[in-house]
Amino acid sequence: PGDPFYILNGLPPVTTIELDPLFNDFESIVRTPGGPLGGEILEFDATLELVVTGTGDLTGFNRYLSLLVSIEINTGPRTPGDPVQGFASEIFQLYGEIFGDPDFCTFRITAGSNYRAE
Repeated sequence: PGDPFYILNGLPPVTTIELDPLFNDFESIVRTPGGPLGGEILEFDATLELVVTGTGDLTGFNRYLSLLVSIEINTGPRTPGDPVQGFASEIFQLYGEIFGDPDFCTFRITAGSNYRAE
């Protein structure tokens, strides 16, 4: 388990939508040596399950969402086989969306260093 995602924009003050993520069903995994961190580029699809909870004015709002996401992760060099390893990694891009949800006309999630605002 990690930190939740948050929807903040367009909501009243002190109101958030928290999204507790769980990734599973990893498939179509492609590993390519190199990349910007000098280790590997990992590309794959996964199912992102989200437990959605409202706070503030949206207290009581609870949902479960599931969507297919495409992910690219860059890693730094590492030594395969070492029992304990530390190496740099970054989510370069994560993207997925669903349409026609009763609460979200379009629900789109984008994350990673590729989407940084300039």
